[in-house]
Amino acid sequence: MAETEGQLILNRPVSEYVHWKPIDRTHAYYKNKLTGQVYIGHLTNLYDNEEDRRTFALMVNGAGDAAANVLNHENLVSVHTEILEQHWVLDKDADGGEPVLSDPHRLILYDYCDAGTLKTLLGRPPVARTVHGPFMPESLCWHVAISLIRALQWLHEGIRDIYNVAEDKQSRVWWTAQTRCVRVRVRSEPQVGWLPILHRDIRAENVMLSHPKGIETYGTVKLGGFRKCVVTGGILHGDGVGKEDAVALAWEKKWDAWKDEILDPGIVRMREGYGRWKQEGRAAEEIFRPYTTGSDLRAVGAVLYEMMFGWPPPAPDECVAMGCNACHWYRKSEEPQGAAHVQSNPGCMADLDLDSFPDHLNYTSGLKKLLKTLMGLEHKIAPLASTVMDDAWLGYQKWAASSAPAARAYRDVYDDIWMRRQNEWRMQRRQEKGLVAPISTNVGNMGALDPDVKVI
Repeated sequence: MAETEGQLILNRPVSEYVHWKPIDRTHAYYKNKLTGQVYIGHLTNLYDNEEDRRTFALMVNGAGDAAANVLNHENLVSVHTEILEQHWVLDKDADGGEPVLSDPHRLILYDYCDAGTLKTLLGRPPVARTVHGPFMPESLCWHVAISLIRALQWLHEGIRDIYNVAEDKQSRVWWTAQTRCVRVRVRSEPQVGWLPILHRDIRAENVMLSHPKGIETYGTVKLGGFRKCVVTGGILHGDGVGKEDAVALAWEKKWDAWKDEILDPGIVRMREGYGRWKQEGRAAEEIFRPYTTGSDLRAVGAVLYEMMFGWPPPAPDECVAMGCNACHWYRKSEEPQGAAHVQSNPGCMADLDLDSFPDHLNYTSGLKKLLKTLMGLEHKIAPLASTVMDDAWLGYQKWAASSAPAARAYRDVYDDIWMRRQNEWRMQRRQEKGLVAPISTNVGNMGALDPDVKVI
C-alpha cells in the first residue's frame, strides 16, 4: 500500500541536528544533539539576489557534495552536511485549517567560529600600536600565518598536513607543564589531477577565530569568504602540464562591469594575460595582470603585516589613495648601487622596501623572514604554498623551541594531542591494574599515519 504524506514524514530518519537560535532571515544556529557542536545553517531556497538564486540551483543539481569535498579542511570554514526540513503547518485555504506539510527547506550546515574574526581583534588590540612593535603577540602571529598557509596548501595543491607527536627522547619523562612533546609534521601527497583553487579575497574579515577546545593557547583559525574563489584550469602537480597554467586574472574591479558580457574569461584568456604581464610588467593594463597562487600568499602576508605593524600595508600595485597612482613597493637591491631611493610620491604614504621593511620590529628573525617572503610573491607562481609552509615550519619550530617566555608558555594542537594521548595511556595502565572499568576511546588514533603521507 502506498504511503500517505503523513506516513512518509513519520518514516523519515530523525535529523541529528536541531534548530537552536535564529540569526537572520536565511541563517540560524543549529546544534548536533549528540555532540553539542554548533553549526551555522544557511537556508538556500530563500534568496534575495541573483547570486543566491544561482547557488540554490547548483545545490539542487548536486553541487553541494563537490563543495563539501573541497571545503573539508581544519583551516577552512568547512561544509558539514545538507539537511531538508519540513514542518506541519495549517492550510489556510482548507476548511478548518487542516495540517499540511510545508515546502522543504534546504539548509547547508557549515562551521561556526565562536570567537569572531581577526578584523574584530585588530580593531580591539590588547596593546597600543608602536613604531617598533610588537603589535600582536608573536605566538598569535605564528598561529594565524601557519593556519592560513595550511589552508592555501590544500586549496592550491590538495595537500593536507596530518598532526602527530612523539615522546621527547631527551627528557624521557611523561608530559608535564615544563616538558614538551616532539612535533611530527606529516604531509599527504598531492591529490592527483587537483585543479588549484585561488581564494582571491584573503583579508582579516575572512579570517575566522575559535576559542580553544583543550589546553592549546589559541583555538582553530579558519579561512572563510569564498565568494570570489576561482577554480583554475592548470595542474600544479602532474605530468604534461606546466606550472604556469595555474593562473587567474586579477581584474576584480572590472569584473563587475563586464559580468553581463563575459561570465568566464576562460583559461586561454588567462594564459594570454599572464604572458603579457611577463613581458610588460606594470606597464600592462590592469585586466592583463594575473592573480596567481603567489597573489593569495601575498594576501596572507598582508594579514600578517597588519598583525605585526598594527596597520595594513600599501597596495601591491598602483596606490588608489586620492589619485596617488604610485607604486609604494620597491627593492633596494634592484636599484642602482649607492643611489638613494627616491620617494614615489612624497605627499602619500612612505614606500616599502621589500628587502628590509620589517627588520626594525621586535620579532624573531624567522617570523620577519616569513613576512618578507610572503609580501614578495604578488603575481608570482613559485614558490608554492607547500614550499612556503616548509620554510615557515622551520622558523616556527625554532621559535617554539627557544627559551623565550612566550614560547615556553605557548601550547598548540600538538601539545593538546600529546596530553590527550598520555591521559589515555595512563587510563589504560589503571585499567590493566583493575583500578577503573574499561572505557571506549579512540584518542590513540589521533595523528595516525597513512601510507600516502610524507614525514617532513
